[in-house]
Amino acid sequence: MRLGNVDGAGERAASAGPPRPDDAGGARDPDEDDAQAACRSRNDDAPQIAHASSEAVHGRVKIAFVGGTGPAGLGLGARLARAGHDVAIGSRSEERARDAAAQVLALAGDGSVSADTNEKVIPAADVVVLSVRADAQPETVRALAGLLDGKIVLSMANPVTVAQGRASYEGPPEGSLAEQAQHGAPRARVVSALHEIRVSRFAKLELAIDSDTIVTGDDAGAKEAIMALCADVGVRPVDGGPLSNSRYVEAFVAVLVSINFRYKAGVSYRITGLPS
Repeated sequence: MRLGNVDGAGERAASAGPPRPDDAGGARDPDEDDAQAACRSRNDDAPQIAHASSEAVHGRVKIAFVGGTGPAGLGLGARLARAGHDVAIGSRSEERARDAAAQVLALAGDGSVSADTNEKVIPAADVVVLSVRADAQPETVRALAGLLDGKIVLSMANPVTVAQGRASYEGPPEGSLAEQAQHGAPRARVVSALHEIRVSRFAKLELAIDSDTIVTGDDAGAKEAIMALCADVGVRPVDGGPLSNSRYVEAFVAVLVSINFRYKAGVSYRITGLPS
């Protein structure tokens, strides 16, 4: 379902008002906490995946949000739509996806925003954003793995828990949630980024996001594409090396959350000394 166009043509969705994302660090989606319906199985004999086209890396990108009805999908989706990309909001429920897409369009003011089920928004996408909760991501990836073959997949969730004012990182056996996603969808091109940004900040489009993000991944073309999208939403990307380094980035979010608690703030950081 198409809700809007970059040039303003077509029917404009009625405004559902701006979303109200929570202030937890990392990607959070309270609406998408179950695994998706099983998709087509992977073809074990599929050929080697090619790198993304130059258009997918540098031009207008088709971006699908899996579980996009939560705060990560709403705020980040709106920024990407405003930046001129085609945004598709996915959900287990098409109705919820439509409602969320209307909020994204209202927040962005204009842009190309569509909505459908998770299974239907993935095939046409250049980039798939996993915007489900951390505890729902592993099963979601396994269920949708066949559709993720060859796709650039952004993992931005953090398995960080908070109890009695203390934050702790509970990484999976694979090392990080991003690495676990790569294991669950071995033919996907998984990239880890945006863990350090509080999702509520994405929805405040009138404010710049004063932060860096460390981007990790094993596929150079996929990492380049995600770094370009980060820059498009006002976040400076820093190449953090292979996907195995994502475990350190995810774990560091526990430190950021602890600082937020201690100072009652929403901190960000900059990496200095880099070449201009």
